[in-house]
Amino acid sequence: MPVKFTRRLTWLWKPCTAYPKVTLDPKSYRFRVLNAANDRFFNLSLYQADPAAPTEVQLNPAEVAAALTDGTIFPTPVGGTEGPSWVQIGTEGGFLPSPVVVPAHPTTWVNDPTVFNAGNVDKHSLLLGPAERADVIVDFSQWAGKTLILYNDAPAAFPARDPRYDYYTDDADLRDTGGANTTPEGYGPNTRTIMQVKIAATTPAAAFNLTKLQAAFRHTAAGSGVFESSQHPIIVGQGAYNSAYNTTFPTNGLWDGFARITDFDLSFKTLSGTDMIDFPFQTKAIQDEMGEAFDPEYGGGGFPWVVGVALQELLSTASMAFSRRCRSRTRSAGSRVHSNTDFCTRCPNPSHTLATRRSLRRPLAVSVLTS
Repeated sequence: MPVKFTRRLTWLWKPCTAYPKVTLDPKSYRFRVLNAANDRFFNLSLYQADPAAPTEVQLNPAEVAAALTDGTIFPTPVGGTEGPSWVQIGTEGGFLPSPVVVPAHPTTWVNDPTVFNAGNVDKHSLLLGPAERADVIVDFSQWAGKTLILYNDAPAAFPARDPRYDYYTDDADLRDTGGANTTPEGYGPNTRTIMQVKIAATTPAAAFNLTKLQAAFRHTAAGSGVFESSQHPIIVGQGAYNSAYNTTFPTNGLWDGFARITDFDLSFKTLSGTDMIDFPFQTKAIQDEMGEAFDPEYGGGGFPWVVGVALQELLSTASMAFSRRCRSRTRSAGSRVHSNTDFCTRCPNPSHTLATRRSLRRPLAVSVLTS
């Protein structure tokens, strides 16, 4: 089925505008970001504007030139032009167990052909899929008089990249293969330049106190920590929650709260101190994105019967634990979270790969976000 990724991105900044501009004071701001696209992902970073082209991020000129004839080349911003980091405190699932600093980072991919997730997105900055939200704080106090660009380089169709859906200044003319003409400076289509942010050249406010924010999220005797007081209690104990609950859940090993692809059950610890031993999983077959596992009851999939049955038996031995409800599995504070009603949060830590992140399932946490 054909998929269309539009060339113009509209940023809902009052009023609703394509390629908006905004002037802010040199102080800290809290932003609630929503990806309202129906299919496109966003990898959002703040970069310094190119002094010679203040509406653009300065991309590596050698990479831009090489991409004119080689669609596999992915131009990235010039090193050292990164702007302020995000401090992520929440998602559409509510507050995170603790704040996470998310620096600017271009999209990278897993290039090892021997691993199962080869070709998937690896590292990133503030990554948002459709309908996902981020609750973030940005400190502009060190950027008085500077111009920044809210920049996106998430590939489409995610996680793969079709260069015909990647629009940026001086990109290749791809009209002969169904793409667009070269984008001139200051014009669209451009899916990388989202918004120009000018910081007023006035006396800056004090730098944002991250230590104080982290303390507000920590457990207190009264249970008044931000996460503990606003979220439903977790079910599966994991090290990511230790600061939020003053617990000592293991961060690795048998009791770390993670389910592996070969597991048929999970042993984990709870907040009450109870050890849940060998909690059983329902066996599921693996969904193969490059084909289909043959199902002897319903057929289909394109595999011959004998090969299909053998594959079905083989895959059944590698039980997937993705169907269970109310299981928690996190790698670190801010790791990807799935509730049993499919409200999700992302792992904002760019050092974590998609291969190492797992999901956390628990009852729906009502978002309690205040101004």
